[in-house]
Amino acid sequence: MPDYDVLCIGNANVDIIAQCYEAFLETNGIIKGAMNLIDIRRAELLYSRMGTAIEASGGSAGNTAAGVASFGGRAAFFGKVSNDALGEIYAHDIHAQGVAFGTKPLEGQPPTARSMIFVTPDGERSMNTYLGACIELGPEDVEPDKASGAKVTYFEGVPTISQKAQMVPLRVYVGDDNDLLYDARGIKKIAEFNSSIVIRLARERCPPTFAMQALQPEHMMKSA
Repeated sequence: MPDYDVLCIGNANVDIIAQCYEAFLETNGIIKGAMNLIDIRRAELLYSRMGTAIEASGGSAGNTAAGVASFGGRAAFFGKVSNDALGEIYAHDIHAQGVAFGTKPLEGQPPTARSMIFVTPDGERSMNTYLGACIELGPEDVEPDKASGAKVTYFEGVPTISQKAQMVPLRVYVGDDNDLLYDARGIKKIAEFNSSIVIRLARERCPPTFAMQALQPEHMMKSA
């Protein structure tokens, strides 16, 4: 019997959520309802202008793991934070939700990823995300016991924008008794950077159904 029902791999970012009026969005050049990728200077500027905020662990893979745990499932998570205050908040939150999380934090720069989320009175969320340390997740962060002991492994798409993070799936064991789930954004991003990695994933780490769904004809032609 697998040790975990689901192993989730993805961005470890802290959601910082605050209420605001639409005038605030306009003044600060924030596109309403969008998810904007920003740099650290922009992140610090927006944070300094936020009102009272709630800070909690986020990211779609981390949230998926927390959701599985909330329903009584056994969940594990791989994701990179930095050894800073936000990294401690992330680790505390995801552990408190019952998720097995032991990825070694990054020492030094870049700092932990964060998403400044501004919520207007109509309930619309406008996200401003700095990826920071999460894109430093690499093959060395794969914990063999968790990787081989999960019934299902789910990869979030966003970390594949990091060339280093693209190699993580190749280090994760997926055998006959394991299922692999990879969102469409992830496969597209990997194929854009290096289609040969998609081919290797299909041949070495993934079941045939994954290969058929993941490999578009143009990528298979390039690998010929």
